[in-house]
Amino acid sequence: AGDYDTARELIEDAKNMLREAFTQGRGRIREKYLPVNPPHGRGRGRP
Repeated sequence: AGDYDTARELIEDAKNMLREAFTQGRGRIREKYLPVNPPHGRGRGRP
């Protein structure tokens, strides 16, 4: 029974780690693709 409890705890920890990694990865992807559209027309030169 003890092994089962530890395994369940490990599964919960792994799920939490995956969730955190997923949210962090989504934020990273968003940051990576945001500069494609420069904010406020930066880099085009001012008219």
